[in-house]
Amino acid sequence: MIIQSKWKKLIYMQKAERIGLIMEQIVQGYTMAEAARVLGMHRQQLYRFCKENDLKFIKPVKEATK
Repeated sequence: MIIQSKWKKLIYMQKAERIGLIMEQIVQGYTMAEAARVLGMHRQQLYRFCKENDLKFIKPVKEATK
């Protein structure tokens, strides 16, 4: 029983760390493709992880041209 609770704690901590890494990319304003490249993963994997954990990338705002 103790092993299972330790294992669940490790899984929870790993998921929290992954979410933290992705949140850093979102805050820095990266697109999903850029974030995937920085994190060393495929865009599809990042998309699925974000969908499962309700993480949203903010679309970049286009600057007005003069």
